[in-house]
Amino acid sequence: NGTVSANAGNHDRYNGSVNLNYNPGTYNIFGSYSIRKDERNSFSVNRESRIDTTTNRISGHHNEDGKSYARPLSHIATLGLDYRLDGANSFGVSGNYDYRSFTRTETTTLTDDSSGVSTQQYNHLRHDPEYEEETGGTAYFQHDFDGEDHMLRAEFTFSHQPELEDNHYTDIYRIPLSSVQYYNMRIYQCDDQKQATVEYTNQLTDNSTFEAGYAGDFNKRDMDFYSEKSSSSTEPFVMDPVKTNHFIYDETIHALFATYENSFGQFGFLGGLRAEQSLINANLVSRDSIITNDYLKFYPTLHISYKLDSLLELQLNYSRRANRPEGDDLNPFPEYQNLRNIRAGNPRLLSEFIHSVEFGIQWQNDNLTIVPSVFYRDKYNGLTRVTRQHPDSTLWTTMENLASDKSAGLEVVVSGNIGNSFSANLSTNAFYEQIDASNLGFSSNKSTVTWSGNLNCNMNLATATMLQINSNYRSSRLTPQGKFKPSFVMNLGARQDLFNDKLSLVLTVSDIWKTLKRESNLDTPWLIQNTTNNRDTRIIYFGITYHLGKPAKKSKDKSLQYDNGL
Repeated sequence: NGTVSANAGNHDRYNGSVNLNYNPGTYNIFGSYSIRKDERNSFSVNRESRIDTTTNRISGHHNEDGKSYARPLSHIATLGLDYRLDGANSFGVSGNYDYRSFTRTETTTLTDDSSGVSTQQYNHLRHDPEYEEETGGTAYFQHDFDGEDHMLRAEFTFSHQPELEDNHYTDIYRIPLSSVQYYNMRIYQCDDQKQATVEYTNQLTDNSTFEAGYAGDFNKRDMDFYSEKSSSSTEPFVMDPVKTNHFIYDETIHALFATYENSFGQFGFLGGLRAEQSLINANLVSRDSIITNDYLKFYPTLHISYKLDSLLELQLNYSRRANRPEGDDLNPFPEYQNLRNIRAGNPRLLSEFIHSVEFGIQWQNDNLTIVPSVFYRDKYNGLTRVTRQHPDSTLWTTMENLASDKSAGLEVVVSGNIGNSFSANLSTNAFYEQIDASNLGFSSNKSTVTWSGNLNCNMNLATATMLQINSNYRSSRLTPQGKFKPSFVMNLGARQDLFNDKLSLVLTVSDIWKTLKRESNLDTPWLIQNTTNNRDTRIIYFGITYHLGKPAKKSKDKSLQYDNGL
């Protein structure tokens, strides 16, 4: 069995894939290959007004207008085997390979003025051949005991992901003097990730289940930046020691977990506990310095439900979870986007922790499910970006931890269907949020009301014809120094199945109104900044899929795929 598909899109986009599997009984061999040619045409606008803190008046402006173009080519392949040794034991192995390459060309025009007089103007040109590669694999062994859902499973996965940016920059100045500067920045990064899990599951009775196990994550990120510069096109390049650096991030997490689920008549209960030992080393190789951050944390979960009748159920949930910073967020060595804006990580950044409590009611019949719930979330050490100004007027953006971030609100999820002809899912939430950034030198409390919504509708116009509408809205969100502005996107898709589902025709339109963009505002006593990032987001694809052998059973309301990335 398998599928063969081909898709063509606007602006010379295309992709195709082949998925095959062979299963004679005791084993299953599967594999796939796909190729994708894409276009990424993006735009950025940055408007800054500098403020004299002595007079509290605008002293000058800085503007940036950028355009970037790339045509990535991707190859993805997988191959694997599942084998059943006997009635109780099985194992499997699989591997994957992913290679993506492109050349990015970018032009940014930067201007500065003071009191209405231009003080600096230049074009920042970037030529950047890049590649990203991933090689990975998975192996597992599973033993099934007597009884339903009673098993022991061990699994190991790994991935090796090198990537390279070979940036070549040229700055062409017109003001104050006509001149040209050249510099190169070679950024090599490699991620090595390994995960090992052992999980035991036992359905003790018809109403109770016990799960326990171990999970280990072993991650390493190596980031090597090499910079060189030249004063003219004829002069040789020499290493720039200020921008050349090396950073290695090692993270090991050992976790033990257990959950127990049971129901007693109308009462349902699920309780769990996860204990994690985190061992983190941030190695600033260029400074011969290592920063460690080791900690033991416990993450409990509790879910309680009570059925009032056959249609109505009360639910109470509590959880504690963590979001850890990534290697880029911890790397203190700066990445120079241009001479004006500099980004760097923070090696002393802490993980953010979230306590969440939720109380809800679920009402459900054969055609409609409604789940309204109220929630409270208490986040501490929240991860956030902060921009500061250096004496030379450059802007330095890094990651910091908030003192606190508290929110409380209402979430409503509604899903329903009218027979087989129509189905929809709507999820909305609105909440009041208050952040405390006094530890970062900003106002102690900022608050706002934020809401978001997702809607997915599927209309089966005929037995084999489906039309889908997909949309997402998110209102403005707070940051310590400003806010992210609202965002909205709507997608449209259709699928026509032919010849007893042997052949499928699919048409998708991503961002039909071209509204998708990322806008942010920074408002401080010394700077007002507005930035916008977007691209050609209205992407149209027409595709054909042919099913080899017997088509796999599919849901008629399965979501189609849309390209909404920025």
